[in-house]
Amino acid sequence: AGATAGAGPAAPFLEGAPPLPATIPPLRSLTSRAVPAGLRYSLLEQLVGYAYVYRLHCGAPEDDPLSAGAALLALCATLSGSVPGVHPTASEALLRLALSADDPAVATSPAFGARAVADAETLLGDPAGGRAAMALAGLDELLR
Repeated sequence: AGATAGAGPAAPFLEGAPPLPATIPPLRSLTSRAVPAGLRYSLLEQLVGYAYVYRLHCGAPEDDPLSAGAALLALCATLSGSVPGVHPTASEALLRLALSADDPAVATSPAFGARAVADAETLLGDPAGGRAAMALAGLDELLR
């Protein structure tokens, strides 16, 4: 069964966003192919990466999509293709992202990175998955 979009405190990513659909279907219902077990860890990397870039661009990555997209690619090994397939564990996904955050183009501070992880936790804390879906849609827009 699909998840129902729930209410709750809004993440900064979602301010001014269009309303969520009433239900969000499970990923396995959107494809006839088997969903790799590690996909969730790659999505974790991408959500933390998006949260980082969102903060890096003061909440408006769409104002400089080339810079924001380049930062996402620098941070997220699964988006840049430097990791074939998916991350096998959450620890590996977050460690790779933390190491990528040392790149001079995106480097800030450990506290900044920790706040991006906390933002991703807020996005993932929505039982319906709507916040994470909206963040992934924003990520998709930056990479188009």
